[in-house]
Amino acid sequence: MDVSIAAAHLKEFAQALVCLGKVGHELSLVCGGDALHVRALNSAKSAFMAVRFSAFESLEGADFSCTILAKPVVTCLRSLRRVTRLRIYLEDDAGPEPHLVFQLIGAHGVVRCHRLTIGDGEVLHAMFDDAGASRFVSPPVTFSALLEHVHGTDELLAVVRPDTLRLKSYHNPAVAEARGGRSGGSGRPANLQKALQTEMSIAATEFDEYHYAGPPEGLQMVFCFREVKALMSFCDSVEADHLAMSFHAGSRPLQFAAQKDVLDVELIMSTMEGRQSASGGGGGVAAAEPTPSSMSNTG
Repeated sequence: MDVSIAAAHLKEFAQALVCLGKVGHELSLVCGGDALHVRALNSAKSAFMAVRFSAFESLEGADFSCTILAKPVVTCLRSLRRVTRLRIYLEDDAGPEPHLVFQLIGAHGVVRCHRLTIGDGEVLHAMFDDAGASRFVSPPVTFSALLEHVHGTDELLAVVRPDTLRLKSYHNPAVAEARGGRSGGSGRPANLQKALQTEMSIAATEFDEYHYAGPPEGLQMVFCFREVKALMSFCDSVEADHLAMSFHAGSRPLQFAAQKDVLDVELIMSTMEGRQSASGGGGGVAAAEPTPSSMSNTG
């Protein structure tokens, strides 16, 4: 494996790895054909992200796959000032610990090399069955505007109807109690998180495509906010062409997919089924247990 990325597309590649690092602690790299695939799975195995990157100055060598830790990679690419080219190659070393080298070629002949220990690992893979799925498509800014005022929550409740999409901050008392009365991502006391519940809504007419294939009365599903927020930030930073949200129902996987001229990104998440609370007070919801999503590891 030996690939080179020019400065013109280096920002997109670096931002993709930063985004993947917010999903999982370990990255799976697969180089084959004319593209480099980088994937990550979160620790709960409830969210999978994959990026396909194809803008290279050169791509040489046999098909190759490995795993690397995300944090060192993000550190390598933190400063790209005056970097004119990035070369990634497998070190030709017969030693017991092979390394993947990130070589940054800068102005004035300065060359910076980072040697990363690699592992064999399993190749991460997840599938989303889009047959019969609902699909909403819009520029990423539409989704970002929908989420920008949601804070202090680990999960979102989507209330989907034939003519509107509503997103609410979601509080799960059982999860908060298991965490000692504190919310997971925000670290705030659970009672404070519950005190502030934010709801955003948008009409179907605001989307470029709004194909709803669910029941006429609508559906509800709960999913993690952290990974979605990371994806939105990435799409904004690289100015992705569009963002698509596809789903069937609560307890089945949810997919977000975005495209740019040089890359494709996909986020597949497990969901829980949301339903109106039997008490009916304050529009609260109860969540059913999720069924396993179609995420798997393949060697």
